Amino acid sequence: MIAPYRFSLFIFVALFVLKTIQSSGQNLVVNSGFEEYNKNAFRKTCKFLFSDTINVKGWSSCGNDATESWHQCSSSSMYVSNKDLGIKPHSGKWMVGFNVMKYPIGNNQREYIIGRTLKPLQSGSAYMLTFYLSPRDGCEYGIEELGIAFSNNIVPSTNYNTDFSITPHITFPIADITQKGKWYKITLNFVATGGETNFVLGNFNPDFTSKTVVLSEDSKHADHWNEYARSFYFIDDVEIVEIQNKRDATLQLRD
Repeated sequence: MIAPYRFSLFIFVALFVLKTIQSSGQNLVVNSGFEEYNKNAFRKTCKFLFSDTINVKGWSSCGNDATESWHQCSSSSMYVSNKDLGIKPHSGKWMVGFNVMKYPIGNNQREYIIGRTLKPLQSGSAYMLTFYLSPRDGCEYGIEELGIAFSNNIVPSTNYNTDFSITPHITFPIADITQKGKWYKITLNFVATGGETNFVLGNFNPDFTSKTVVLSEDSKHADHWNEYARSFYFIDDVEIVEIQNKRDATLQLRD
């Protein structure tokens, strides 16, 4: 388990694109769209090829449950069902899915997604992190908040944060992400301390303090998932690019 370390962030959080921010253009996230994968790690079902663990190159997972990788292995049009997940990848043919909470309350089942950068982030430089998020069809609940923790070290692949001792460097609201079959763009601006090479995304709150929201369009297939009663999201197209000014980074967070 990585230990928390001192980190200062100036963050601007937005759902959708609020304004155009000048950037250097280079995406620093390795395999940002999950399109490079380990070919022998997957099994085929319905219209998707998937793995019970994340098997796309440059990414890993941690926690006490297994993050899943999903590939659209059919060129036919998709329809909303419990088998077809209710959504296509935002781009390309790959996306990743992860549980942020499972019922019954108190089990603290978590999946965290670990990404890495092509090179360490530079001290004092401002960056824009963007990605797309969508709730899975068949899940009745979402949560109000997700978090991201950065590290200068490799993040362990198992039992990460199961005691919730890790404090995320960024938290951001997702209570408005309720419509299944729709991708929501999230944008986070921050100033790096320097040396960050790994980042972890997930729910850093225990079940009893995680606030839930009822998803706006309950799936007709929700009964299929009642035995699991989970909060589950898909993610795609993760980018970190350097931005040229810090004026939009107005909120400071400290460990």
